[in-house]
Amino acid sequence: MPEAVQEQALKELARLERMGDQSGESSMIRSYLDWLIGVPWGKRSEEKLDPVRLVRCSTPITRDSRT
Repeated sequence: MPEAVQEQALKELARLERMGDQSGESSMIRSYLDWLIGVPWGKRSEEKLDPVRLVRCSTPITRDSRT
């Protein structure tokens, strides 16, 4: 996990500890921390993502295509 991400995770963990389990926001923070832990930070993908090509290839949703 990158250092900046780890610092933010520790801040969120401290917030979670202060607010306790009864807060509605606590479940959101727990989910966020679980997600951060689950990200494969040390792995790289060979896949090349091109957002411009993605936009050109996608089909816009129209009223006719929803039915």
